[in-house]
Amino acid sequence: MESCSVFSFPLFLLVVMMTLAFHSADATTDRTVLFIFGDSTVDVGTINDPKNVGLKCPYGIDYPGNISTGRFSNGYNLADELARRMGHDQSPPPFRLNADGTVANLNYSVGMNFACGAAGIYSSTGEILVPDILQFGRVRNSIKDVLGEQETQKLLSKALFIVSVGGDDFFAYLLKSGNKSVDGAINFLLDLTYNYGKQLENLYGFGARKFGIVGLPPLGNCPYVHAQLSCEQEAILNLMVKLFSINTNTMLKEYLPDGIEYSFGNVFDLFNDVINNPSNNFSDVRTACWNGEPGWTEGGQTCKHWKGTICDDRDQYLFFDGIHPTQKAAGVAAEALYSGGKNYVEPINFRDLASSGSTDPTQKAAEFGASSLPGRKTKYVSTH
Repeated sequence: MESCSVFSFPLFLLVVMMTLAFHSADATTDRTVLFIFGDSTVDVGTINDPKNVGLKCPYGIDYPGNISTGRFSNGYNLADELARRMGHDQSPPPFRLNADGTVANLNYSVGMNFACGAAGIYSSTGEILVPDILQFGRVRNSIKDVLGEQETQKLLSKALFIVSVGGDDFFAYLLKSGNKSVDGAINFLLDLTYNYGKQLENLYGFGARKFGIVGLPPLGNCPYVHAQLSCEQEAILNLMVKLFSINTNTMLKEYLPDGIEYSFGNVFDLFNDVINNPSNNFSDVRTACWNGEPGWTEGGQTCKHWKGTICDDRDQYLFFDGIHPTQKAAGVAAEALYSGGKNYVEPINFRDLASSGSTDPTQKAAEFGASSLPGRKTKYVSTH
Protein backbone atom coordinates (compact mmCIF):
# COMPACT_ATOMS: atom_id res chain seq x y z
CA MET A 1 0.00 0.00 0.00
CA GLU A 2 1.28 3.40 -0.93
CA SER A 3 2.22 5.45 2.11
CA CYS A 4 0.58 8.78 2.58
CA SER A 5 2.09 12.02 3.87
CA VAL A 6 -0.24 13.42 6.47
CA PHE A 7 0.10 17.06 7.57
CA SER A 8 -0.61 17.51 11.25
CA PHE A 9 -1.16 21.17 12.17
CA PRO A 10 -0.81 20.56 15.94
CA LEU A 11 2.47 18.74 15.34
CA PHE A 12 3.66 21.50 13.00
CA LEU A 13 2.74 24.13 15.56
CA LEU A 14 4.62 22.25 18.25
CA VAL A 15 7.75 22.07 16.08
CA VAL A 16 7.53 25.80 15.32
CA MET A 17 7.09 26.66 18.99
CA MET A 18 10.07 24.50 19.97
CA THR A 19 12.19 26.11 17.26
CA LEU A 20 11.21 29.62 18.38
CA ALA A 21 11.87 28.70 21.99
CA PHE A 22 15.32 27.42 21.04
CA HIS A 23 16.22 30.58 19.16
CA SER A 24 14.79 32.73 21.95
CA ALA A 25 16.93 30.95 24.50
CA ASP A 26 19.93 31.21 22.23
CA ALA A 27 19.34 34.94 21.77
CA THR A 28 19.65 35.50 25.51
CA THR A 29 23.31 34.55 25.22
CA ASP A 30 23.81 37.95 23.57
CA ARG A 31 22.63 39.65 26.75
CA THR A 32 25.47 40.71 29.01
CA VAL A 33 25.03 40.02 32.71
CA LEU A 34 25.34 43.40 34.43
CA PHE A 35 26.10 44.40 37.99
CA ILE A 36 25.86 48.16 38.44
CA PHE A 37 27.24 50.27 41.30
CA GLY A 38 27.35 53.98 41.94
CA ASP A 39 25.32 57.07 42.63
CA SER A 40 22.22 58.81 41.30
CA THR A 41 23.54 58.74 37.72
CA VAL A 42 22.75 55.00 37.57
CA ASP A 43 20.24 54.54 40.42
CA VAL A 44 17.03 52.87 39.17
CA GLY A 45 15.06 52.82 42.38
CA THR A 46 17.20 51.46 45.19
CA ILE A 47 16.09 54.31 47.45
CA ASN A 48 12.44 53.94 46.45
CA ASP A 49 10.34 51.45 48.38
CA PRO A 50 6.84 50.09 47.79
CA LYS A 51 5.41 52.80 50.05
CA ASN A 52 6.59 55.45 47.57
CA VAL A 53 9.27 56.82 49.87
CA GLY A 54 11.78 58.26 47.46
CA LEU A 55 11.78 60.30 44.28
CA LYS A 56 8.61 61.96 43.12
CA CYS A 57 7.29 63.67 40.00
CA PRO A 58 8.29 65.03 37.58
CA TYR A 59 11.08 62.45 37.72
CA GLY A 60 9.81 59.76 35.38
CA ILE A 61 7.54 62.01 33.34
CA ASP A 62 8.86 60.41 30.13
CA TYR A 63 9.34 56.93 31.55
CA PRO A 64 6.89 54.33 30.13
CA GLY A 65 3.63 54.81 32.02
CA ASN A 66 4.78 58.26 33.21
CA ILE A 67 5.75 56.97 36.65
CA SER A 68 8.45 57.96 39.08
CA THR A 69 10.61 54.88 39.50
CA GLY A 70 13.47 56.28 41.53
CA ARG A 71 15.53 57.38 38.56
CA PHE A 72 16.96 60.90 38.72
CA SER A 73 15.78 61.54 35.18
CA ASN A 74 12.78 62.44 33.11
CA GLY A 75 12.91 58.87 31.77
CA TYR A 76 15.68 56.33 31.40
CA ASN A 77 19.13 57.01 32.84
CA LEU A 78 22.67 55.93 31.98
CA ALA A 79 22.26 52.47 33.53
CA ASP A 80 19.21 51.84 31.35
CA GLU A 81 20.77 53.20 28.19
CA LEU A 82 23.90 51.08 28.61
CA ALA A 83 21.83 47.99 29.45
CA ARG A 84 19.60 48.50 26.41
CA ARG A 85 22.68 48.33 24.20
CA MET A 86 23.70 45.05 25.82
CA GLY A 87 20.56 43.04 25.24
CA HIS A 88 18.33 44.26 28.08
CA ASP A 89 15.06 46.19 27.97
CA GLN A 90 16.39 48.47 30.71
CA SER A 91 18.71 48.29 33.71
CA PRO A 92 18.72 45.12 35.80
CA PRO A 93 16.39 45.51 38.80
CA PRO A 94 17.49 47.36 41.95
CA PHE A 95 18.73 45.39 44.94
CA ARG A 96 15.93 44.62 47.34
CA LEU A 97 15.27 42.07 50.08
CA ASN A 98 12.15 40.01 50.62
CA ALA A 99 10.40 40.02 53.98
CA ASP A 100 12.22 36.81 54.91
CA GLY A 101 15.61 38.37 54.20
CA THR A 102 16.22 36.61 50.90
CA VAL A 103 17.28 38.56 47.82
CA ALA A 104 14.36 39.75 45.70
CA ASN A 105 14.39 39.97 41.89
CA LEU A 106 17.35 37.58 41.67
CA ASN A 107 18.03 36.47 38.11
CA TYR A 108 21.64 35.52 37.63
CA SER A 109 21.29 35.67 33.83
CA VAL A 110 20.35 39.37 34.07
CA GLY A 111 22.29 40.87 36.99
CA MET A 112 21.35 43.53 39.52
CA ASN A 113 21.68 47.25 40.16
CA PHE A 114 23.10 48.32 43.54
CA ALA A 115 23.45 52.04 42.80
CA CYS A 116 22.00 54.48 45.29
CA GLY A 117 21.53 58.23 45.09
CA ALA A 118 24.11 60.23 47.10
CA ALA A 119 26.53 57.29 47.13
CA GLY A 120 30.16 58.28 47.18
CA ILE A 121 33.67 56.99 47.58
CA TYR A 122 34.21 58.69 50.94
CA SER A 123 32.23 57.74 54.03
CA SER A 124 31.80 61.46 54.77
CA THR A 125 29.85 61.96 51.54
CA GLY A 126 26.66 60.39 52.88
CA GLU A 127 26.32 56.89 51.49
CA ILE A 128 29.36 54.92 50.38
CA LEU A 129 29.90 52.07 47.94
CA VAL A 130 31.08 49.63 50.61
CA PRO A 131 27.60 48.58 51.86
CA ASP A 132 26.45 48.14 48.26
CA ILE A 133 29.47 45.97 47.52
CA LEU A 134 28.77 43.91 50.64
CA GLN A 135 25.19 43.49 49.44
CA PHE A 136 26.64 42.16 46.21
CA GLY A 137 28.45 39.58 48.34
CA ARG A 138 25.05 38.54 49.60
CA VAL A 139 23.78 38.19 46.05
CA ARG A 140 26.90 36.23 45.11
CA ASN A 141 26.17 33.74 47.87
CA SER A 142 22.61 33.36 46.61
CA ILE A 143 23.90 32.66 43.10
CA LYS A 144 26.40 30.16 44.49
CA ASP A 145 23.59 28.31 46.28
CA VAL A 146 22.03 27.72 42.86
CA LEU A 147 25.02 27.27 40.56
CA GLY A 148 27.84 26.17 42.84
CA GLU A 149 31.14 27.96 43.35
CA GLN A 150 32.85 27.06 40.09
CA GLU A 151 29.94 28.08 37.85
CA THR A 152 29.46 31.25 39.89
CA GLN A 153 33.07 32.20 39.28
CA LYS A 154 32.63 31.62 35.56
CA LEU A 155 29.45 33.68 35.49
CA LEU A 156 31.04 36.62 37.30
CA SER A 157 34.18 36.49 35.17
CA LYS A 158 32.02 37.07 32.08
CA ALA A 159 29.72 39.67 33.67
CA LEU A 160 30.31 43.40 33.28
CA PHE A 161 30.62 45.47 36.45
CA ILE A 162 29.67 49.08 35.73
CA VAL A 163 30.69 51.72 38.28
CA SER A 164 29.66 55.39 38.13
CA VAL A 165 30.56 57.32 41.26
CA GLY A 166 32.51 60.29 42.62
CA GLY A 167 30.41 63.35 41.83
CA ASP A 168 28.87 63.58 45.28
CA ASP A 169 32.34 63.42 46.82
CA PHE A 170 33.30 66.56 44.92
CA PHE A 171 30.10 68.34 45.87
CA ALA A 172 30.63 67.46 49.52
CA TYR A 173 34.25 68.62 49.42
CA LEU A 174 33.89 71.86 47.50
CA LEU A 175 30.53 73.03 48.79
CA LYS A 176 30.87 71.96 52.42
CA SER A 177 34.52 71.64 53.26
CA GLY A 178 36.34 74.59 54.79
CA ASN A 179 39.73 73.51 53.43
CA LYS A 180 40.15 74.99 49.96
CA SER A 181 43.97 75.18 49.92
CA VAL A 182 46.04 73.72 47.10
CA ASP A 183 47.54 71.12 49.44
CA GLY A 184 44.06 70.25 50.68
CA ALA A 185 42.85 69.77 47.11
CA ILE A 186 45.82 67.57 46.21
CA ASN A 187 45.33 65.40 49.29
CA PHE A 188 41.63 65.12 48.51
CA LEU A 189 42.36 63.90 44.97
CA LEU A 190 44.97 61.39 46.12
CA ASP A 191 42.74 60.06 48.88
CA LEU A 192 39.78 59.80 46.53
CA THR A 193 41.72 57.88 43.88
CA TYR A 194 43.25 55.52 46.41
CA ASN A 195 39.93 54.78 48.10
CA TYR A 196 38.28 54.24 44.73
CA GLY A 197 40.90 51.64 43.93
CA LYS A 198 40.33 49.93 47.28
CA GLN A 199 36.62 49.65 46.56
CA LEU A 200 37.29 48.15 43.15
CA GLU A 201 39.53 45.72 45.00
CA ASN A 202 36.54 44.64 47.07
CA LEU A 203 34.57 43.87 43.92
CA TYR A 204 37.55 42.01 42.53
CA GLY A 205 37.66 39.90 45.67
CA PHE A 206 34.06 38.85 45.05
CA GLY A 207 34.87 37.74 41.52
CA ALA A 208 34.57 40.81 39.27
CA ARG A 209 36.95 40.62 36.30
CA LYS A 210 35.48 43.13 33.84
CA PHE A 211 35.10 46.76 34.92
CA GLY A 212 33.25 49.42 32.97
CA ILE A 213 34.27 52.62 34.76
CA VAL A 214 32.25 55.74 34.03
CA GLY A 215 34.27 58.91 34.56
CA LEU A 216 32.86 62.19 35.83
CA PRO A 217 31.54 64.99 33.64
CA PRO A 218 32.70 68.62 34.10
CA LEU A 219 30.72 69.19 37.29
CA GLY A 220 31.43 72.91 37.23
CA ASN A 221 28.99 73.21 34.33
CA CYS A 222 25.97 71.85 36.22
CA PRO A 223 23.16 74.39 36.79
CA TYR A 224 23.24 73.59 40.51
CA VAL A 225 26.91 74.55 40.67
CA HIS A 226 26.27 77.77 38.70
CA ALA A 227 23.98 78.85 41.50
CA GLN A 228 26.51 78.02 44.23
CA LEU A 229 29.95 78.98 42.95
CA SER A 230 31.70 81.81 41.18
CA CYS A 231 33.10 81.35 37.68
CA GLU A 232 36.58 80.96 39.17
CA GLN A 233 35.38 78.29 41.57
CA GLU A 234 33.61 76.48 38.74
CA ALA A 235 36.89 76.40 36.79
CA ILE A 236 38.74 75.04 39.83
CA LEU A 237 36.11 72.33 40.28
CA ASN A 238 36.40 71.29 36.64
CA LEU A 239 40.19 71.18 36.92
CA MET A 240 39.96 68.94 39.97
CA VAL A 241 37.48 66.65 38.24
CA LYS A 242 39.75 66.45 35.18
CA LEU A 243 42.73 65.51 37.37
CA PHE A 244 40.64 62.88 39.14
CA SER A 245 39.69 61.39 35.77
CA ILE A 246 43.35 61.24 34.76
CA ASN A 247 44.25 59.72 38.13
CA THR A 248 41.55 57.07 37.85
CA ASN A 249 42.60 56.10 34.34
CA THR A 250 46.22 55.90 35.45
CA MET A 251 45.27 53.71 38.38
CA LEU A 252 43.38 51.36 36.08
CA LYS A 253 46.26 51.21 33.60
CA GLU A 254 49.10 50.67 36.01
CA TYR A 255 47.81 48.97 39.13
CA LEU A 256 45.23 46.40 38.09
CA PRO A 257 46.48 42.79 38.24
CA ASP A 258 46.69 40.39 35.34
CA GLY A 259 43.36 38.90 34.39
CA ILE A 260 41.44 42.16 34.69
CA GLU A 261 39.85 43.87 31.72
CA TYR A 262 38.44 47.38 31.86
CA SER A 263 37.07 50.30 29.93
CA PHE A 264 37.36 53.84 31.20
CA GLY A 265 34.73 56.25 29.96
CA ASN A 266 36.12 59.75 29.52
CA VAL A 267 32.80 61.47 30.21
CA PHE A 268 34.61 64.71 31.05
CA ASP A 269 35.80 65.27 27.49
CA LEU A 270 32.57 63.90 26.05
CA PHE A 271 30.36 66.38 27.91
CA ASN A 272 32.86 69.18 27.33
CA ASP A 273 32.50 68.58 23.59
CA VAL A 274 28.71 68.52 23.87
CA ILE A 275 28.69 71.75 25.89
CA ASN A 276 31.05 73.50 23.50
CA ASN A 277 29.11 72.27 20.45
CA PRO A 278 25.52 72.18 21.67
CA SER A 279 24.01 72.46 18.21
CA ASN A 280 25.10 68.87 17.58
CA ASN A 281 22.68 67.53 20.17
CA PHE A 282 21.03 70.15 22.37
CA SER A 283 19.78 73.72 22.21
CA ASP A 284 20.31 74.36 25.96
CA VAL A 285 23.37 73.09 27.84
CA ARG A 286 23.39 75.62 30.68
CA THR A 287 20.01 75.59 32.40
CA ALA A 288 17.87 72.86 33.91
CA CYS A 289 14.77 71.71 32.06
CA TRP A 290 12.91 71.62 35.38
CA ASN A 291 13.51 73.72 38.47
CA GLY A 292 11.07 73.11 41.26
CA GLU A 293 9.90 70.69 43.93
CA PRO A 294 8.66 67.17 43.18
CA GLY A 295 5.29 65.95 44.40
CA TRP A 296 2.78 63.14 44.12
CA THR A 297 -0.65 63.40 42.60
CA GLU A 298 -3.56 62.49 44.83
CA GLY A 299 -3.91 59.26 42.91
CA GLY A 300 -0.40 58.09 43.74
CA GLN A 301 2.63 57.68 41.53
CA THR A 302 1.54 58.82 38.08
CA CYS A 303 3.32 62.01 37.04
CA LYS A 304 0.80 64.76 36.34
CA HIS A 305 1.38 67.59 38.79
CA TRP A 306 4.46 69.10 40.44
CA LYS A 307 5.82 72.41 41.62
CA GLY A 308 7.84 74.62 39.32
CA THR A 309 8.03 74.82 35.56
CA ILE A 310 9.29 72.20 33.15
CA CYS A 311 10.45 72.56 29.57
CA ASP A 312 8.27 71.25 26.76
CA ASP A 313 10.98 69.65 24.64
CA ARG A 314 13.16 67.78 27.08
CA ASP A 315 15.28 66.30 24.29
CA GLN A 316 16.73 69.75 23.68
CA TYR A 317 18.17 70.00 27.21
CA LEU A 318 21.39 68.54 28.53
CA PHE A 319 20.23 68.77 32.15
CA PHE A 320 16.87 67.67 33.49
CA ASP A 321 17.39 69.07 36.99
CA GLY A 322 20.27 71.04 38.49
CA ILE A 323 22.66 68.09 38.38
CA HIS A 324 21.31 65.15 36.43
CA PRO A 325 21.19 64.73 32.64
CA THR A 326 18.06 64.19 30.61
CA GLN A 327 17.18 60.83 29.14
CA LYS A 328 18.55 61.99 25.79
CA ALA A 329 21.84 63.10 27.34
CA ALA A 330 22.15 59.72 29.05
CA GLY A 331 21.64 58.09 25.66
CA VAL A 332 24.37 60.21 24.08
CA ALA A 333 26.79 59.23 26.85
CA ALA A 334 25.83 55.56 26.67
CA GLU A 335 26.36 55.42 22.92
CA ALA A 336 29.84 56.96 23.25
CA LEU A 337 30.80 54.53 26.02
CA TYR A 338 29.33 51.53 24.26
CA SER A 339 30.64 51.99 20.75
CA GLY A 340 32.84 55.09 20.78
CA GLY A 341 36.49 55.53 19.96
CA LYS A 342 39.46 56.11 22.22
CA ASN A 343 38.80 59.82 22.46
CA TYR A 344 35.92 58.96 24.83
CA VAL A 345 36.60 55.40 26.05
CA GLU A 346 39.79 53.41 26.40
CA PRO A 347 41.55 51.05 25.97
CA ILE A 348 38.42 49.45 24.46
CA ASN A 349 34.77 50.47 24.47
CA PHE A 350 32.09 48.81 26.58
CA ARG A 351 30.81 46.77 23.62
CA ASP A 352 34.18 45.15 23.03
CA LEU A 353 34.69 44.67 26.75
CA ALA A 354 31.33 42.94 27.13
CA SER A 355 31.98 40.63 24.18
CA SER A 356 35.55 39.72 25.10
CA GLY A 357 36.33 36.24 26.35
CA SER A 358 36.06 35.54 30.07
CA THR A 359 39.13 36.10 32.19
CA ASP A 360 40.64 33.71 34.72
CA PRO A 361 38.16 33.62 37.62
CA THR A 362 40.70 31.96 39.93
CA GLN A 363 43.15 34.89 39.89
CA LYS A 364 44.05 35.61 43.50
CA ALA A 365 42.30 38.66 44.84
CA ALA A 366 45.23 39.39 47.14
CA GLU A 367 47.23 40.52 44.12
CA PHE A 368 45.01 43.59 43.87
CA GLY A 369 45.01 45.85 46.87
CA ALA A 370 47.54 47.15 49.35
CA SER A 371 50.33 45.23 47.66
CA SER A 372 49.67 46.70 44.21
CA LEU A 373 47.98 50.06 44.69
CA PRO A 374 50.32 52.97 45.41
CA GLY A 375 50.13 54.58 48.80
CA ARG A 376 47.87 57.54 49.44
CA LYS A 377 50.75 60.00 49.12
CA THR A 378 51.74 58.77 45.67
CA LYS A 379 51.10 61.44 43.06
CA TYR A 380 49.40 59.81 40.08
CA VAL A 381 49.68 62.94 37.96
CA SER A 382 51.74 66.07 38.10
CA THR A 383 49.99 68.98 39.74
CA HIS A 384 52.30 71.54 38.20
